[in-house]
Amino acid sequence: MTPFELRSLCRSTVTPLKFSEAFDGMSEADRKKLSKTAQEIFAEVRGKERENFRMVSREGGLARLALLACCGGTQAKRVKNDGMRGMFPMEEMVRGTQAPWADALRHILVMRRPAWADDWIAQQLQDQEGRWLFLSPINWTVVRRLMRAGVIGRPTVDGYTRLMAAQGAGDFDPVSDSDLLETDIWQLFVVENAGFSWVPDKRATSNVPARPLAGWPRVLCDLAKKGRIDRGRLIDEALAALWRDFRPEYRMGFVRFLDHLELTADETSAREAAFRELLRNDHGPIVGQAIDVAKQLHDAGRLDVAEFLQAVPTALGILDKGRIKSTLSLIDRIAKKAPADLPLAALAVVPVLNHESTELQDHAVKLVTKWKTADPTLDLTEALASATSLLGHNRHQLLALGRTTGDDSAVATGATEPDLEVGRQTAFSRLAALPDWIKDAACLAGLERALQEWELPPAFNPDPAVCPVLSSVEPIEPIQTVDELIDAVAHLFQVIERPEEVERVIDAILRLGAQTADDFLAKTAGLCQTEFNTRRG
Repeated sequence: MTPFELRSLCRSTVTPLKFSEAFDGMSEADRKKLSKTAQEIFAEVRGKERENFRMVSREGGLARLALLACCGGTQAKRVKNDGMRGMFPMEEMVRGTQAPWADALRHILVMRRPAWADDWIAQQLQDQEGRWLFLSPINWTVVRRLMRAGVIGRPTVDGYTRLMAAQGAGDFDPVSDSDLLETDIWQLFVVENAGFSWVPDKRATSNVPARPLAGWPRVLCDLAKKGRIDRGRLIDEALAALWRDFRPEYRMGFVRFLDHLELTADETSAREAAFRELLRNDHGPIVGQAIDVAKQLHDAGRLDVAEFLQAVPTALGILDKGRIKSTLSLIDRIAKKAPADLPLAALAVVPVLNHESTELQDHAVKLVTKWKTADPTLDLTEALASATSLLGHNRHQLLALGRTTGDDSAVATGATEPDLEVGRQTAFSRLAALPDWIKDAACLAGLERALQEWELPPAFNPDPAVCPVLSSVEPIEPIQTVDELIDAVAHLFQVIERPEEVERVIDAILRLGAQTADDFLAKTAGLCQTEFNTRRG
């Protein structure tokens, strides 16, 4: 093929596959002779495409194939998926007729087997990263055929896993794709991808059956049922994926996947520690799933109660109100069945005692009261000392409970209740002796009511307007006129070490900036000259 014939071929109406077949049997030396011409053709069509909003033309598509057929790896990198504009003609991409271009690209790589094929495919996979896949000729089928033909090895980039997640499940064949079961499918649990993505339908009700699994989750469940894949490893990988830095909808997909696997009691019990660790997860729905598993294990008599009670406080800090109530009910059932673990149960509900919801606080106080009534020897000292955000009425109730047998010490402070009352009355008398302006300045106006209700004192947020100026501080006189402001700015560089002068000037500019003075330009001419010299110097 001559350079002239290559130019003619790029301008022809030949199909993409026929174009690629025109290079069959050419040696690398012959291809190299056409490299310069291919680059010139590509540069020419790119210029035309830039004038047409960079949309890829048919001639531009053939020019890109020519680069891949004749040039080295550096020039091949210029052939790439340009976002929504694609790699080949837009019209054919949108119509879904990109297959001929994908076939032509694959044919060139298979026949030529360039040394740069691995790097080029890897770069394409990374660049597209799941975006505009329908416009890209580098689809799952093309990549897999290139692998089977020995043109490229197995890509190690994350883009390969994302492409498999997006397109691979529909074409998966357990026989021809058996190699995927060795390594590739496990990367679905390691690399963030849309294969397990799931967003719950808020309109769904309990009468609506759960949507069936699709894509890779369905394929993997089927393979596990048929014994073609290690079911235990599937479970463990899904649990590990819940800790990865994936988007919430992706992590929830793994929760749903575990539900569809329908773990047996033995499988769940064997992984009790892993599920219990999920109580410390940062995603509420995942923590809720761990709570559900704990309920199942408790009902089956397989829950490590002590370990659960030590882990659950973290979960109570992020669950929603409904989940918190159901978790408190589980803790109460545990306490009833295992009285020896009542101290751990009391510590477990501390996050709810500190909750901002009055309803939840009341619920937790009722539980603690019930436990203390059932076991008067229950020591609430540590639990109530940590309950620093209790509301007034709940704090008063728990202080009355906060005595252990043979010890009249109040839990939170170490003082007896009469001592606490004496201290409260002393505070009342000291407040009464303070002038009103001090109460206002020190934010003590609401303290008396707080003491009466056994609540925390009001927040300290003083109003500067009611606080007197300290006698040892000289007041700063504000600048009153524009003339005075001009003088102050003129002398500012002489007193720059005095920050209060800078403050005076800024304050005056903010107040007087819209005003002027007689002969303003003449008075500020020297100042402007000083500024000019300063900038030039």
